[in-house]
Amino acid sequence: AEVAPGDFLSIGIGIPGSVDAEAGRVAHAVNLDLAGLDLGPELAARFGVPVRVENDVNAAALGAWSLLDTAGLARSARPRSMAYLNLGTGMAAGIVLDGALWRGSRGTAGEVGHIPVDPDGVLCSCGQRGCLETLASGSAVARQWSSEHPFPVVELFEAADHGVPLAVDVRDRVVENTAAAVQILILTFDVGRVFIG
Repeated sequence: AEVAPGDFLSIGIGIPGSVDAEAGRVAHAVNLDLAGLDLGPELAARFGVPVRVENDVNAAALGAWSLLDTAGLARSARPRSMAYLNLGTGMAAGIVLDGALWRGSRGTAGEVGHIPVDPDGVLCSCGQRGCLETLASGSAVARQWSSEHPFPVVELFEAADHGVPLAVDVRDRVVENTAAAVQILILTFDVGRVFIG
């Protein structure tokens, strides 16, 4: 950004895991092996500016919601609610209701990646077996489709399009379980739209 650290007016951080946005604390981030990190207060003390810490997928959900303003939708056509389903290293969703994040009672609303769908499936980083994240995420693809390609998912889908049996199996699992996550979001949160990113 070509801005010296001392010139920051504020700092905003999106980080995976369970985040207490009010306290700026990362309560638990399974994929980063973090627990109890007072990230906001630590950075505020170092830089002397306000720091806002938010779950990364929640931050992306607010970004997607703000894009609805620039999408040419009439106010009356804009949904009152939406979910942003993130497929990255893991799988999670951010929920926006009437323009505000909905975090749930413990701040973990939208953690659909840790819903077990296969009791005999592989062990998830959260300690359960067969979570959606183990079937439809970047880490799921990496585990099932060994690749040196810089974009393994692109390579996977191209190989599946060419009929490579393993690629077809892995792709189909990713697609089916992504669809299951969308269905879960619609049935549990009754959102007007689901964006996938």
